[in-house]
Amino acid sequence: MIKPIDKETKSEYINRSVSYLISNGLAEDESNAIMIAGSFFDTFTDSKVIELTVDEQGIDAIALVEEPAIEIDFLRFSKNKKLVFAQVDEDRRIVTGPALVPDKMIFRIDEKTKESFYVYFSKETVRDISEKYLIQSNNSSVNIEHEFAVKDISIIESWIVEDPELDKSKKLGYSLPTGTWMVSFKINNDEVWNDLVKKDMVKGFSIEGAFIHNFKKEELSKEDKLIQDINNIISQID
Repeated sequence: MIKPIDKETKSEYINRSVSYLISNGLAEDESNAIMIAGSFFDTFTDSKVIELTVDEQGIDAIALVEEPAIEIDFLRFSKNKKLVFAQVDEDRRIVTGPALVPDKMIFRIDEKTKESFYVYFSKETVRDISEKYLIQSNNSSVNIEHEFAVKDISIIESWIVEDPELDKSKKLGYSLPTGTWMVSFKINNDEVWNDLVKKDMVKGFSIEGAFIHNFKKEELSKEDKLIQDINNIISQID
């Protein structure tokens, strides 16, 4: 993601961003790139935007949810679904979709302050998360709506989109940017498959973990720094 430079005008930002958006699969053509760049500029200048990262622990689980934060549903592979790259002859109980899309602005509201803001993950962070998830053997760490864990569901495929036009995700009907983390889950849990997936009660993935808010120190006001210092002192006392 390209961030606005100090005192950069909206038109300057758009001109600088168009080629980046197209080359990374974030925009279909120049007109689409101009629209997206303009939206990015407005988001950065009018709202608080936070880049999220993870520590060495990575993420804890992937949840099956009805409304994915990234706003993209997964595909359900079943005996009634004919895929572009293969014909499925039996109910395979596999769902495939994006777990994380880089540079995707995700709207959030702070439950305590009611302040609205946006968060996003860079391509580097998305790749880091995908690698740690498998390295730490979390392939069966799955829950429903971030509320209760379920068994007999495991990740069987994981990949990063390197070329949006040639990637397998394109054959599945997706149009995703470079760096997207795609996953496929095998669902052997009868209750989850019959009552949730087949009835469209869950439609996508949502990652779960402790994320680091990537603030720059100079962006904090004097008041914010004072509050931060007080909180640090309180935490040490506890």
